[in-house]
Amino acid sequence: MKLVVKKSRLSGVAPMPGSKSHTIRALAIASLAEGTSIIRSPLASSDTLSAVSCYKAFGAEIDTSDPKAWKVVGTGGIVTAPDKTINIGNSGTTLNIAAGTASLASKGVIRLTGDDQVQSRPATPLLQSLKDLGAQAESMHGNGKAPISIAGRLQGGRTEIECFTSQHLTSLLLAAPLAENDTEIVVSILNEPDYVQMTLDWLDRQHIKYYNDGMRHFKILGKQKYKAFDISV
Repeated sequence: MKLVVKKSRLSGVAPMPGSKSHTIRALAIASLAEGTSIIRSPLASSDTLSAVSCYKAFGAEIDTSDPKAWKVVGTGGIVTAPDKTINIGNSGTTLNIAAGTASLASKGVIRLTGDDQVQSRPATPLLQSLKDLGAQAESMHGNGKAPISIAGRLQGGRTEIECFTSQHLTSLLLAAPLAENDTEIVVSILNEPDYVQMTLDWLDRQHIKYYNDGMRHFKILGKQKYKAFDISV
């Protein structure tokens, strides 16, 4: 038996799945923005849904009932400290980015934890930078890992950081525009620069004012604001 395969042309439209990294960044910015944002084509996954729960605990109103368009009513930069510890499950991205957001709370202490895998990852570089910039940031077990406690408010200033994960730098870059004063970040080690560029692209969309010298030296103006948006991720 012979099989004959004939050429044919493909046609139609295949929707691309959303991006976890973009979805979490969009949730973080929308939750800090003034007004109502629409995140179109979000990726619904365990990581992004952990971020949804986390930012709801920070005071944002997030409606995920429409899988094609999530609606986020932002806090205008006023972050609430919940009474209970926020468990982000297996989402290390959420824990790292949320740590920066937590440093913007004016009152109370925010506690973040995750599963065993998340609790095995070093958080010391990020915690130290948050302390350098005026927040209170501690490993609750004293081992430099989650669970962590964060209290604000982020003041700005200068910090040096070794970013073995780009998420630590992303956390600082997303929080710094809302700090009380300007922030200077010196990066001695940087892994995953493409993910940092993704974060900078989001800042550019928001018209955030910052200076970037080869991803090794950043200056971010303080007292800026995030604005509501309608974007497909």
